Formats: sequence, structure tokens, C-alpha cells
Amino acid sequence: MSVKEETRLSRILINQQEHYSTWPDDKTGRESPARAAHTSDVTAAFRSEGCLMARAAFSAAEVAALEHEISGAAGEYHPEATVVEEGRQSVRSMYGGHASSPLIHRLICDERLMAPAMELLGDEVYLYQFKINTKAPLVGDRWPWHQDYAFWAHLDGMPSPDAVTVAVYLDEVNEFNGPLFYIPGGHRAGLHRCEPATCAGMALGGSDVSANLRFTLSADVVGALVADHGLRSAHGPSGSAFFFHANLPHASGLNLSPYSRRQIFITYNAVGNALSRSPKRAEFLVARSNEPLRAISGSLLAA
Repeated sequence: MSVKEETRLSRILINQQEHYSTWPDDKTGRESPARAAHTSDVTAAFRSEGCLMARAAFSAAEVAALEHEISGAAGEYHPEATVVEEGRQSVRSMYGGHASSPLIHRLICDERLMAPAMELLGDEVYLYQFKINTKAPLVGDRWPWHQDYAFWAHLDGMPSPDAVTVAVYLDEVNEFNGPLFYIPGGHRAGLHRCEPATCAGMALGGSDVSANLRFTLSADVVGALVADHGLRSAHGPSGSAFFFHANLPHASGLNLSPYSRRQIFITYNAVGNALSRSPKRAEFLVARSNEPLRAISGSLLAA
């Protein structure tokens, strides 16, 4: 990692009131008036909590461009697979398609995402998975409790949980529109026992492009983890980026509000953690190239 990237990482803040790490709001590169933490402190906080928040990492203009791109109205983004809500009232998730859009590719390589990912993983990174999750107003459904690494380990053979996912917020996420819930520190014990009925029911030929997840955490496991670690939700303004560990237990509830909740999920895997065999799942679920990405600085809108 370059000295510039390390200096930028050192300006991540530890916000004790909100219980997760945050980037300073000042995107000019100047020192924030709030107290700064060193890179090692941020990495230690991530290892302890399993997540960090980069508040308003992207400008309103950048978010607007991303919204336009994924809307399908005039953008170049074309998803390879789509999941709809039960009753087909709205789109729930869109997988892949990032190669069709220069703007999305630029987002994936943005140093505001890649620099923290590389620092947290201690390695160069490549794109493992790309998707867009939406919770439409009044009808956005829940996602059950799960750990992402369960899918990558059992189905793809990922050697270790040395991967990090970042959710880029296209809308403000608040207590009303189905925020992501997580159990801070719940990742430290590794993979937890999943729901037997779900695993058995999905063991043979189950779809991995579905709201019915193959691996979910049982109620007793979630209850015990929450009793030990507590429960939090990842609120943040539009343009924020929420980084979380591959083993962090997380879920989200219904969106019964009149507000949309759209998020872009980018999973970076450490180059040293690349799969040792060719994946069996579709390319839009597991990227085939493990070539290191090169970070790009500046605005997404720069020519």
C-alpha cells in the first residue's frame, strides 16, 4: 500500500457514540477537527467489531450518477441475474453485470473502497462478487440471519474468511427502511451452526439467487450471540460505505416505510485467499478472475 493510502487510512475515526469506525466527513484530504485514529487502531477496531463505517464517502453528485446508472433508464449497467420479492411486486437483488458499466467498474476500483479493504485484509484484492440489494418502500422484505463466509466456504471452497464486503448506500439508511442488523464481534468465533432445516432443504440443487438463503443461523445461535455481544444496526447517510467481515452475523428487516433503501454490495477477496479450484457456481456469483485490482483516486465523475 502506498504512503498516500496509509495516510488516508490513518484519518479514519473511531466514533465511540455510534460504536463503529467512521471516515471524516472532510473529503478534501485535510485533517478532520475530530480526533483521528491511526491505521493500526482502525484495523484493531475492525478485528474487534467486524465492521466500520465510512460516512458520506461519496458526494451527492456521485450517488446521483450511480442511481441513474442502475435504474436502467439510460445507464449501461445490465444485471446478469435478478431476484424479485415474493408476489413479484419489486426487484430485491441484482447480481453481476458490473462489466457492462464503466461507472460501476470505476466504483469497484475507487480508492475510498479499495484502500480500506487492502488495509483490513493486509493484501492486494480482487473482486469476488457484485450485487445490488433494494428494499422498495412499503414492500421491501427481510433477509434472515446469516454469515457470508458460509456460502463461500461450503459452496466455493474459499480457504479462509479473508474477504471484506462493502455496502455503498444510495439512500439514507435509518431505523425505518430496513437497515442491516449485525452482531458486533460475532465474527470472532468463526462460522456458527446454521439452521439444520434450511441447510437440509437447500442441500440438493437449491438456488443461490433467491431470498430463501441456503445457510442461515438458528434462533438459539442468534440469541446466544446477541446475549454475549449485543445488537446494532448500520445507519448512515446516502453516500456512506459500510465495510464488514465475511463472518459477521447480519440480517435485515422489513421496509414498511415510504423510503427506499438501495445498496451496492462489493465483495473484495484477498489475492492470497483466491480459490484453489474453479468455482462451480455461476460467474455472476463468483468472479473468475483473481487479478489484483488497481485503485483509482478522485471523483467517480472525473473524465
